[in-house]
Formats: sequence, C-alpha cells, structure tokens
Amino acid sequence: VMLASSSAPVVLSGGVWDEISRPAKDMVMAMLDRNPHTRIRADDALRHQWIQRTLGFQPKLTFSESDMSVSTDSADANQ
Repeated sequence: VMLASSSAPVVLSGGVWDEISRPAKDMVMAMLDRNPHTRIRADDALRHQWIQRTLGFQPKLTFSESDMSVSTDSADANQ
C-alpha cells in the first residue's frame, strides 16, 4: 500500500475496503498522506476517533527520552 501510494492516488474502496468503516479509512488516509507536514503524527493517530472507539477509551501516552509507551489499561487511560 505504501509503495503504491507514493505515485498513484490511494483508493480505499472495493474488495475488503467495502467492509471497513469510514473512520478507519480516514485514519489510513491520514497515515498515508504524502506531505510530512500534514501527515498524522503517531501521537495524534493514537487519539484518532477510530482508535478511541475501537479500544473504548483514549490511550494514555507516556513519553520519555528513551522510549514512548502506550498504556492499554483502561483504568490508566481514564485518569
């Protein structure tokens, strides 16, 4: 998909894409944006409505100099 998106328009319809929700397709399109200035960042992707709806909560992001971790514990996410 990434190679194809580098030169041709991305079309998320037909085949399996017909079964994918609009929010999920929106997120995929945001991640495949060719412009690095407008492409969705990883932390924004984790806050995307599709992720929140799929997980049932907003992931808690923890940033440090050595790594980035994401808590999937819903109790942590609701604090």
